Amino acid sequence: MRIRAVNLRHVGGLIVVGAACLFVADKIISTQIWTLAETNGRTILVAVLVGAAAYGLSGFLLSAAWLRILRWCGQDKASMKLCFCIYARTQIAKYIPGNIFHFIGRHAMGRRFGFGHTPMVSAAVLEGIGLILAASLLALVGALVWLEPRSGLAPAKFAALGAILLLVPYALVYGLPRLARARRMEVEARRPRDTVTELIPAYLLQISFFLLSGCILWGLALVVGDVSLSALAPTVTAVAAAWVAGFLMPGAAAGIGVREAVLIAALSGTLGEREATLIAVAYRAVTLSGDLFFFALSFPLILPTRRARM
Repeated sequence: MRIRAVNLRHVGGLIVVGAACLFVADKIISTQIWTLAETNGRTILVAVLVGAAAYGLSGFLLSAAWLRILRWCGQDKASMKLCFCIYARTQIAKYIPGNIFHFIGRHAMGRRFGFGHTPMVSAAVLEGIGLILAASLLALVGALVWLEPRSGLAPAKFAALGAILLLVPYALVYGLPRLARARRMEVEARRPRDTVTELIPAYLLQISFFLLSGCILWGLALVVGDVSLSALAPTVTAVAAAWVAGFLMPGAAAGIGVREAVLIAALSGTLGEREATLIAVAYRAVTLSGDLFFFALSFPLILPTRRARM
């Protein structure tokens, strides 16, 4: 029964991914984005290359967050250099359908260099939770700030925003350690001080990654359309919401199709349908090129040839 449920969820995810890809393809054809790209194609290309470099370098934020989570889970002697190499060389596997193979590859490569099985499993689960939490926080806060204020709703919006900002640190300090024990990850008992010095900084690094991603998307919007600084909030919100949708969708390789569909739907009202479609396609070029750049950055570094005990 459980296998059947998993299969149905995977099939349902593939159907949604297919529908999202058809939606994006229809928008590309109907809006004829190539006519918009013809007018300033070189500028867009430069923006994509600069954005790809920035996105690739933002991978350091995620690898540094993973290092802190690993240490919190008990892998105290994990080094920054080794964790960066492992993270950079396995992150590209997210483009394999299933959207989980970067976690599997990270685990296999970490075990090769002596990382413990339990800390790595624990870190994978907590990293995924942290990423979802960080992106969801930005999406919710962005929606509260971005949406047009309505009469009588402003106090409620600020109250909701305050509750979110207060509950997230509480969940990190008290909720995640208990969740780890409830899932029998067998992580060492950590004091709140350990969580404050390791887990919360990791979470802040993940938030920084999504903020930078939103700024990259805003930079593309500056090139494609006539936008101002006020468009930064909706672009950050759109990036965060699109990432969550792509990450949680079964079968979506790196969220392909799903994230573009969310970006088009979220930005069309602000930037226009044709501009939003071109920006979504250009942003996929940025993330793909950036992931390849991040992957290549690890190869000049020399990894240890022996399995080290950690």
